[in-house]
Amino acid sequence: MNRQKKIRQKFEKKLKKAKAKRFPKNKEPYIAKADRIEVNQEIDDNEALLSEKPEIESVAE
Repeated sequence: MNRQKKIRQKFEKKLKKAKAKRFPKNKEPYIAKADRIEVNQEIDDNEALLSEKPEIESVAE
């Protein structure tokens, strides 16, 4: 019984690896809440800078 169990475990392990290789996961990595807030602040800052630049250029012209 023990020998059959080991053989079955080896087969299942090999099968599991083959399935994982055949169907890779396309899940996005988890981003911590603090990191998301930080990224959003940087995006907001960049948008604010971009919206200010055309006004400065129009005044200079």
